[in-house]
Amino acid sequence: MHSCQVPSYSFANAYTWCIEDTQRRRQDLFNLKMGDLTGLCQLYDRKMNEHAGHEIVPMAATDVGPLDLDDYRNLYEQKLLNKGLRARTVYDDILSAGLLRGCCYCSYGDATELDHLLPHSHYAEYVIYPKNLVPSCHRCNYIKDAFVPLTQPDNLIHPYFEDYSEYQWLASEVIFLRGWPNVRYWVRFDDFENATIPARIEHQFNMLELPVRYGTQAAKEINTRRVGTFRSVFRAGGRDGLVAWLANEHQDQFRANRNSWMTLAYRAFLESPQFCDFGWA
Repeated sequence: MHSCQVPSYSFANAYTWCIEDTQRRRQDLFNLKMGDLTGLCQLYDRKMNEHAGHEIVPMAATDVGPLDLDDYRNLYEQKLLNKGLRARTVYDDILSAGLLRGCCYCSYGDATELDHLLPHSHYAEYVIYPKNLVPSCHRCNYIKDAFVPLTQPDNLIHPYFEDYSEYQWLASEVIFLRGWPNVRYWVRFDDFENATIPARIEHQFNMLELPVRYGTQAAKEINTRRVGTFRSVFRAGGRDGLVAWLANEHQDQFRANRNSWMTLAYRAFLESPQFCDFGWA
């Protein structure tokens, strides 16, 4: 989980571009609702700043006037995703901004699509709101699906409104199963004065199956990428040489992201006497 660059586009940008290619009569109907929708986006910002997305009530069918909720949802499917229209610029630019750091939910999968943080199936009013569109990998988007927060602890960490990169919230340890090292991951609470935030992180961490997914990445690191390197370093410098090398690897990863699965994998390797003794290999 990591923060992302806030989109430079306003709701008015996205909305105006999405409706500009519709028939004039329908444009007029959409324009009648722009003020109401802008107000709802301001409410969204306020609630997300308060970590209170669960308090946002979805727009009812009776609130949309002469249009219906599907008319708003279609702005995303037929306009924002349409590569032949100007509105597509909003989608592409938000996704491009997330390519360098990857998926905002797991921080290791490639950001290949945008996810509606508040799902479009429930919140038609935010279907094209740039701050509700976050860069995601397909796996996280699929697992999250149409999740709706019902209570304060259910609120997902919003990458445009929250940044916990200076907190050490991820923990790990090496455990040996049948003599082979594996890495176990969990969320730690002791860096936070208020337990509410790490509780939300833990909820999201478990919901997205990250303990298993991170453990799988660590296993691949051991099994397919690093066994040969570990062995070479150990043969050249013994236990002390391996410890020094692991410490350097950990520091390199820590500087990039202190809470990545890779950073915590190397920290776990380094803190495991049995791993560093290298008898397992």
